[in-house]
Amino acid sequence: MIGIDIGTKYIKIARLEKKGADFLVYSAAMCAAPPPDSSVKQDVLLASKLKAMMKEAFPLNKSVACSIGGSQIVARNFELAALGAEEMEGAVMLEAKQSVSADLASMCCDFQELSGQGKDKKDILFVGAPVELVDKRVRLIENMGLNIELLDIDSLAAVNSYLAFDKDMANQSAVLLNIGHTYTNIAVLDAGALRFIRNVTFGGSNITSEIAALYKIPFEAAEEIKKSRELWESIGLNIKSVLRKSMPDLLEAVYRSMEYCMNRKKILNIDKILITGGTASLYGIDSFISDTLGIATERWNPMDHLVVDDVLRKELGNCFSVAFGLAVRTWKRS
Repeated sequence: MIGIDIGTKYIKIARLEKKGADFLVYSAAMCAAPPPDSSVKQDVLLASKLKAMMKEAFPLNKSVACSIGGSQIVARNFELAALGAEEMEGAVMLEAKQSVSADLASMCCDFQELSGQGKDKKDILFVGAPVELVDKRVRLIENMGLNIELLDIDSLAAVNSYLAFDKDMANQSAVLLNIGHTYTNIAVLDAGALRFIRNVTFGGSNITSEIAALYKIPFEAAEEIKKSRELWESIGLNIKSVLRKSMPDLLEAVYRSMEYCMNRKKILNIDKILITGGTASLYGIDSFISDTLGIATERWNPMDHLVVDDVLRKELGNCFSVAFGLAVRTWKRS
């Protein structure tokens, strides 16, 4: 299966193959996504780029898994009484109607049981996505002559990547932060089980905007400065000061997510925070989060847990967490 992650800034496509108990990165490709403010219809540009990538890297493959993300995705955790399948569906939808402000009739809704809360209670994850957003993504893929076998949300695809590849996950409790250009997916996991997810409007663009405001320069120039430690030193940029000003909302959301899980005894403690996604490449962001929240923080690169051809740029692996999670959706760990 081909995993396609269409992000705000980059498009990532990947295919994996099973090699014994491990996974081999058969192929992985990445290119810039068309800007949302383009004068040409974005879907046309997007389809053109996807076709070119598929033709070059995956000419014979037709089955794909794709994901959607962003602020329109609704994710809620419910604790409900243990019920039969049909009764549970009704109970979940009733709970969702009471806690979700969006019109559920205009959304594609699904739910899954997470960890058990005992015989009498179930921990339920409810997810909703606007029908319009889902239909748009499905049309894009099908109009390219591809078969969309699976449509997931970014946060669950990133979690699936971690659970599929990291052999240490069974022995630790962790917060996984998938930090993209515009959005961050927060997931709390314990001993290989997902306990909680949340989406936050924060990404690398917030950091770039802070640099642009600090030096009164265009966004594109600030983006180049953000990527280069040499430029930081030449202009005297203190990146931790920039992070301190741009990241408080994300750090608050991470803290509240951990607090929610511990107060409800979904998890006893957090061993570490793992950051992935394109913004995880920013030098110093891991130590800044660790110093601020007082929890060991490190980058999580899925390619560190895969068999990778030397030709591939392994340092970009954190950008492929969602794409790999989609590509491996039909596999199970041996």
